[in-house]
Formats: sequence, structure tokens, C-alpha cells
Amino acid sequence: NNLVGDRTVVAGYAMLDTEVPGMPSLRFIGGLRVEHTDQQIETRNGQRGQIRKTDLLPAANLVYSPGDKMNLRAAYGRTLARPTFREFSPSTYYDFKRQELFDGDPTLERTIVNNFDLRWEWFPGRGQLLALSGYYKSFDAPIEQVVQELAINREVTYQNQQSAEVYGAELEARTRLGEIADGLRHVEVGGNLTVTASSVIDTTGQALGRPLEGQSPFLVNADVSYDNPESGT
Repeated sequence: NNLVGDRTVVAGYAMLDTEVPGMPSLRFIGGLRVEHTDQQIETRNGQRGQIRKTDLLPAANLVYSPGDKMNLRAAYGRTLARPTFREFSPSTYYDFKRQELFDGDPTLERTIVNNFDLRWEWFPGRGQLLALSGYYKSFDAPIEQVVQELAINREVTYQNQQSAEVYGAELEARTRLGEIADGLRHVEVGGNLTVTASSVIDTTGQALGRPLEGQSPFLVNADVSYDNPESGT
């Protein structure tokens, strides 16, 4: 299982952030990132894998502000995900926690993701935020864990599916507790709830009617922070 892996990423980007002429309440942020990936791996017995790709990753955001306390944002961005060295390695390792064999696949390709977001933000008071977002993501060649059906013992490997879709909505809220008691004016609480659905099309072009492997149907985050400029804390 000894292996040597190397990943070199070279990138550059151009970006523009400006008000739309004649529309001072509308702002445009956009640009293009060029990214070259050279990732290779070799095991001790001479097995090899390589990804050498140059990708164009555009992004565009429109921010509309009807007033000082409200924003409406629309965004598009293309991103990518590379396989980890363990997923990419042409070798087998044993997971003692799951008691399963895992085989890497040196033929894996990187995943391209097109992201679309629409977000409404409201700032009712100092330190307060209420936001509602909707999003859609399309994946080209997403990487999933799959069970090898013909293996004598249970073995897991990694595979590029043809495509996948993820979509959902998020509710976010944040406030300072000074509205409740002056002694709590430096304390801020916040959280968000994300509800997600997804679907996969396999390598044969068949819609599988199941969610993307590893995708949770919902996410919950909560946090408490203390910020006191008077004491520098």
C-alpha cells in the first residue's frame, strides 16, 4: 500500500465589482478563474493514476438593495472537486472501524459543479439578520462510494457517476441579546436550517431515484458569540 502522490494546482483570476450604470441600487460582482490541475499517484508496484486538466470557472453575482436594510442576491458559480489521494490510489486498504476493504480507483476524474443561488436578506436592527435562500447544484461526474458486487468479501470502491442534482432551501437568523437585557448586549446568537434533496444518474444514464451518496436531507447549525469592543474581548 505504499504510494507517492503529488498534486500541483496553478490558478489565476480576473474580477470586477461595480455598480450597474444608471442603477445605483444594483451591484455586479463577477469574474473568471482559470485553474490547471496536475495530480498523479504511483504505488510501489508501479500502478499509476493521473489527472491533468485546465478548467475555466466563471462566477457572477447580482446584488439588489431596495433599501439600507434589505438585499436580494442572485449568484452563479462553477467550482470543482478533485478526488482525494486515497480515493485516487490504485491500492487496497482495510478500514478497521467499518471492517471493510476499500479500493481506490486511478481512473477517477474531477467533478465539475454548477451552483445557482437566490438569497433574500433583511437587517431589521443592529446585529440582526433574517435570510431565506434557495439553491440548485448540478454535478458532472460526481464521485461516490460504491460496493463491489462481485467481491467475495464486502469491498468498497469509488466511482464517477454520470451526473447528479442537489437543491434545497435555507433559513438563517441572527440577533444580539441586548434587545432582551442590556447586560447581554455583547452576546449574539444565530443559526440556520437547510433542507436538501438530491438525485443521481449513473454511468449508464439511468436515473437511480436515490439521493447522492453521503448527502444529508437536512443540516442544522447554531452558534453563540461574545463581542465586546470596550474591553477588546
